[in-house]
This record gives sequence, structure tokens and C-alpha cells, in this order.
Amino acid sequence: MKLSRLDPDMTAEQAAAAVLSVGDTRSKEYHEGLENRLDWHLHGKPKDAGFCRCPYAMGTAQADAWLAGQDRADFEIQRYQTEEAQL
Repeated sequence: MKLSRLDPDMTAEQAAAAVLSVGDTRSKEYHEGLENRLDWHLHGKPKDAGFCRCPYAMGTAQADAWLAGQDRADFEIQRYQTEEAQL
């Protein structure tokens, strides 16, 4: 059974929509962080180039939401990679 809703041919926006198709509504900042990290993972950005820096001031609700979106993307990518390895 396939748990992941990701496909390597998706754009970051399509992948984010698939990830968020189940669950609660999320903020604009959450979506931005999620899409940023999914784009990074799905489109082969080099790991040593560094991730995009959070565009919001640390300690704000916006920064917390953006970083939570990044964490969600990492979780979904790990789940996708685990599924692919088991095929």
C-alpha cells in the first residue's frame, strides 16, 4: 500500500497540494515553507548548497509556521523514500 502522495515528476506546488489534501487548513507561511523544502528535495538541489533561509523574523508566529512546513516536507520526503526503497 502506497502511503506517500508524492511523485518525483510533480512541481513543488503540486506536491504541497497532495501533502495537504488530508488534514487541517494551514497558513500561507506554512505552505511557503512546505513548498520551499519540497522543491529542494524533489528537484535535486545539491545538499551542500544550503536551504533557503526563513524569510520571517525568528520568534514570530510566521517563522514558526514556515519552519513547521519545512519539517512536514522532510517527514513526507522521508516517507516517500522509505516506500521507494521497499518496492
